[in-house]
Amino acid sequence: MSVLSYLWFNIKEENLPEFHEDVDRMLRLAEDYPGFQWAQVLRDESNRAVHVILSEWDSRDDMRSWEHFEEHEGIMTKYEDRYVEPMHHRRFVPM
Repeated sequence: MSVLSYLWFNIKEENLPEFHEDVDRMLRLAEDYPGFQWAQVLRDESNRAVHVILSEWDSRDDMRSWEHFEEHEGIMTKYEDRYVEPMHHRRFVPM
């Protein structure tokens, strides 16, 4: 059963250029990662620091494997103190 991941970020303004580079790099890596189907990055029209990343995975196990992939985990850890508000992460499955 496929899983949809929803990530909401509010990044400190001074970190946005690096954040955009890291997101681009993670998307390129994810393209070849087992179980990855697609991803879309969205930016809030009225607040350029707020981003949403939606991605779909073949299974919860595939998505969790990606979350713990060394390079991805390192990027996520790097931003822990660079959020204006805590990141939101939700997973959705078909009804």
